[in-house]
Amino acid sequence: ELFDAIRLFWQPKILQQSLINMKKIVYQVPISLNIAGGYTQQKGSAIISSNTSESLKLTVISSKKQQKNPVEILVKASKLVLGFCKKNALESKKISFRYKIKSSFDEKSKLIQSSLLTAGVASFFEIYLNRQATQQELIEVLQPELLNANNLIRGGFSFARKEFDFLTLSASMDINTSAKLLNNFYFIKIDQSILNESQINQHLDTLLDEQRSMAQKAIRDIDKNTKIMIDGIFDKDNQKISEAVSRTQKLINKLGFKNQDELDILEDLFRFGVGKSVANGEFLLFFCNNNDVAGLNGFLNKKGYNFLNLDSQNKLSRLDQECFETEEGIVMDE
Repeated sequence: ELFDAIRLFWQPKILQQSLINMKKIVYQVPISLNIAGGYTQQKGSAIISSNTSESLKLTVISSKKQQKNPVEILVKASKLVLGFCKKNALESKKISFRYKIKSSFDEKSKLIQSSLLTAGVASFFEIYLNRQATQQELIEVLQPELLNANNLIRGGFSFARKEFDFLTLSASMDINTSAKLLNNFYFIKIDQSILNESQINQHLDTLLDEQRSMAQKAIRDIDKNTKIMIDGIFDKDNQKISEAVSRTQKLINKLGFKNQDELDILEDLFRFGVGKSVANGEFLLFFCNNNDVAGLNGFLNKKGYNFLNLDSQNKLSRLDQECFETEEGIVMDE
């Protein structure tokens, strides 16, 4: 019996499970998207962001062996926490770590970088300080880096506006509205080449040089319609939201950000509601103004459209999940 017990202990699986690390940290963070202001944010337009129903999961463990070639955003998260510790004279110790990212998006996708940075900062607080960060500490570290830090950490909506090159104001928005209304918002994936911020700004600069009056008015009107849309969400007013979304899309087209994929989808979904381009053209924010959510879901699935739902209640959360380290990396119990 003693021999059997010793043999059982040395079986590889049992040995791997004996390597469970005392510092195992798992955070889940939603994917966040702008619902307003993305194209013209560098020209002073308000940016409103909220979370989607989609989340990523990050597992980080302290380890004797540093993971090779970690993604840059997690290296940045580590440096931000160490910088916070130094600034506040908090005793900390840099520790080697290994990690695992679980997401339906590629870990280098721009779409998940703010979520990954948030999860990384929360994780390194625990690794370096041996305690969970408060929401206020996370905001202090992340707000200079992320316009959507408030909604990622607290849920709800975030407001941000670039006042100067050196100053961007941001805050949480306490929008008390119905879950039924928010269920009418969809982010529909667009299959097209995505413009980066540099290309968008270059286009707008050219437009401001060549058609200054038109471009300035369009940018101001986009800002006005952002306010109308938010007022509509506050007031639970489908018509106000619909008109603001529709007018904003026309203004985006007027500024030259028009593509056939968006026009085709909007035509396809015309009987369900209205939409506008967000996330630099990667998604279409669609508002189902006839409240036929079941019908729209069925139609989107039948047509094969990929989409995310708006979920303002989704936010950063700490998970209790077992994981263990092997030579190949981290294994998590699902």
